[in-house]
Formats: sequence, C-alpha cells, structure tokens
Amino acid sequence: MWNQPAHSPFRRFAAAHVDGGGGAAAEEPTELRGDPEHAGIVLVVDDEPAIVESLTKIFRREGLNVLAATDGNAGLDLLRKHRVGVLLTDLMMPQTTGMDLLRAAKTIAPETEVVLMTAYGTVETAVDAMKEGAYDFVTKPLKRAHVVRIVRNALEKQSLLVENRSLKAQLAEKRRRAIIGTSLA
Repeated sequence: MWNQPAHSPFRRFAAAHVDGGGGAAAEEPTELRGDPEHAGIVLVVDDEPAIVESLTKIFRREGLNVLAATDGNAGLDLLRKHRVGVLLTDLMMPQTTGMDLLRAAKTIAPETEVVLMTAYGTVETAVDAMKEGAYDFVTKPLKRAHVVRIVRNALEKQSLLVENRSLKAQLAEKRRRAIIGTSLA
C-alpha cells in the first residue's frame, strides 16, 4: 500500500466533483490495478483537490490505472517515475503550469498523450497547446462521458504508438539478422 501524508501533493484518490462524477467520501488510497508496465496509466494533475479526487474516482470506476497530484511539481515527479499513457492536467496552476507539464512530458516520454483542461479556454490557448503536442484541450466544468471518451481515445492512440515502435524495432532486428546471416564474409 502506498501511503502519503494528507498534506502531500502526491495522491491516489477516489472521490468528489465533476458533472456526472458522483460524490462519495474518499477511499483509502489503493495500489494500481493491473500491471502498470502493460496498461496505460492516467496521471491527473490539478491544483483543485476536489477535481483530482473526482476524476480519479471516475477513471478507477472505468477500470483505469490512475496516479494523481495536486500541483505541477508533484505531477512532474510522477511523470519522471512512471510510464504514463495519458497526462490530464489543468492549464493554470501555480509554479509548474499545464503547458510546462506538456513540454516536459513530450521530452521525457514523447509517446505520452497530454490533455489540457481549463476554465479559461480560448481558441488561441487551444491552438498553442495543440502546436506543443497536446492530444486534446477540454474546458471546465468537465462532462464525465466526454472526458472519459477523450482519455480512452488518448490511451488507445498511445498504445498504438508504443506497439508500432516495438514492431518496427523487431522488424529492424530481423532485417539486421537476415543481412548478417546471408553475408558472404
């Protein structure tokens, strides 16, 4: 069991506040479900704990592996330590912003899909996020079905990218062995 003090920005939640998200009391943090090396992990980062709790609860009900942080720096630490499939992050946070996390994710693990969420969405901000490599951009208040669909689609895309890279590497290795095996040297 992974326990952190209540004041820690690293959290694994299950609770509260997105349209359609329910509102039960927070559960004791739980271990990741399934094998994190073979299942996409969703990392939720927002400086509003109620949003983090609600999204975590929603994604866990959907059977997804979830990590969560209540500030950008903690999110960055988790991004560095875990193989994250989708990063769902608030755009406007103190210190490390969602755009900072987007750039870091694309540097640390380019196959990580990033979805930015904000209450202050403009077309210009969305375009900037997409140019930086964001998978999608959603505005608050979030709708449960919409955010679940986006995250599932992003996980599917990320999974296909990883599989494609693996298959290309296997093919390159077979070609290399075939060339070495038929060499006259």
